[in-house]
Amino acid sequence: MNQSPSATPSISPTSWPVPQEVTPDVEGPTVAVRENVEKSANWFFWIAALSIVNSLIVLSGASWTFIFGLVFTQFVDVLIGQFKLTGVAATVCIVINATAIVIFCGLGYFARRCQIWAFIVGLILYLMDALLALLIGDFMLLAFHAFVIFKLSGGIVALRSNR
Repeated sequence: MNQSPSATPSISPTSWPVPQEVTPDVEGPTVAVRENVEKSANWFFWIAALSIVNSLIVLSGASWTFIFGLVFTQFVDVLIGQFKLTGVAATVCIVINATAIVIFCGLGYFARRCQIWAFIVGLILYLMDALLALLIGDFMLLAFHAFVIFKLSGGIVALRSNR
């Protein structure tokens, strides 16, 4: 059973199809845009981290806090401290604070991945938190919120400039 070379099909690398480069319809963000978006998105993580620090300060019995973080979590912390909440009530307050902190971490995660909706939702939530600062009349806290709102809006501006 001797086969001639012409009867055997040839499989050589030269007969393989050449892969074509596929380019997406929408280009990703440039390096400069990505850097600006990440700098802006990092503020969500700062808000969350500083809210944790403020909660630990208040729950340790101190009567002072930083102007950084969420007014909402500080309000919940004051409820625990002022009314000496224990048991289920204290647990509910801690879960509420943890939920707010996780939400801001999640927004930071998605914002760093250039999701504009995360910046919009985060800005709305932080604006509502700024209204709490206005209601209690803490203008130093309100000024810091205005600064962070400016920094967060930089992510939206950077993403829109990429379109």
